[in-house]
Amino acid sequence: MNHFINRRLTFLLKLIKSFIKSNQRILFTRTNKGNETAMDQDEYKQKMLNMLEDSSTYMVINRDSTRELNESVRVSLINKMEEFGFHRFDHVQEI
Repeated sequence: MNHFINRRLTFLLKLIKSFIKSNQRILFTRTNKGNETAMDQDEYKQKMLNMLEDSSTYMVINRDSTRELNESVRVSLINKMEEFGFHRFDHVQEI
C-alpha cells in the first residue's frame, strides 16, 4: 500500500512541477493568514500598486532609511537584552 501511495505522490509532484514550469506567469505567495495563493504576476503587481497608492496607509520616503532603521533595531535589541540582565555587548558591531 505504501508503495502505491509513494508512486502516486511522486506522479502528482511531477505534474505540479510540470504545471509550474509551463505557467511561469503564475505567482505563488503566502497570505497574511498563512495560506498559499496563486495569481497572475500582472494581477499581483496591480494589486500591490493599488495598495501602495493608499496615502492614508503608506507614504513616500525620498531617502533610503535602511541604515537608520537598522540602527534603531540594534539599539532596541541592546536595550531589551540589558533589561534581561545581558550587559556584555563587545561582539555587537556597527551595521
